[in-house]
Amino acid sequence: MNVRRIALGFLALSVIAQPAAAANAAELIASVICGLVPEVIRLARWLAVLMFVYGGAKYAYSADDPGGRKAARAIAINGIVGFLIVGLAKDLVDAIAGATICP
Repeated sequence: MNVRRIALGFLALSVIAQPAAAANAAELIASVICGLVPEVIRLARWLAVLMFVYGGAKYAYSADDPGGRKAARAIAINGIVGFLIVGLAKDLVDAIAGATICP
């Protein structure tokens, strides 16, 4: 919650600090979003890979526990699905709005 307030505060200050029309404010917001999207995608991909690795390690170390192996398999599969969703979502957003919003 505090991070959201800080981000909105910086965004509001940057909009207020520029004596510009509403079009420039929209361009500023679009440029901030276009700058953040690749970083968020990169973070989500790394988290999905780490989730897969964690699930694989848990699967390997749960040799005697069938419940642990089942949970580890679910974690690894969820990591793969998350990675695919992030990749497809980025491609879908690029196809729809990439050419018009982000250069």
